[in-house]
Amino acid sequence: MSKKRRAFKPSRTPDYDRKADRPDFVSAFDADGERVVPVDDDAVTDEPANAEEFYREQVPPHHG
Repeated sequence: MSKKRRAFKPSRTPDYDRKADRPDFVSAFDADGERVVPVDDDAVTDEPANAEEFYREQVPPHHG
């Protein structure tokens, strides 16, 4: 059984403004460009001695 395709029917009002039919798009990231991120260059980082120690700290408790 073959699928029948719908026939294209051009609109009688091609210049109709449909912006009122749907809400405006609101992005959750709009304010990211204005956000200030403080950077402390003098901050002390607690870096692990080696990579194995780092990855052991990242393992979730239920994998222990």
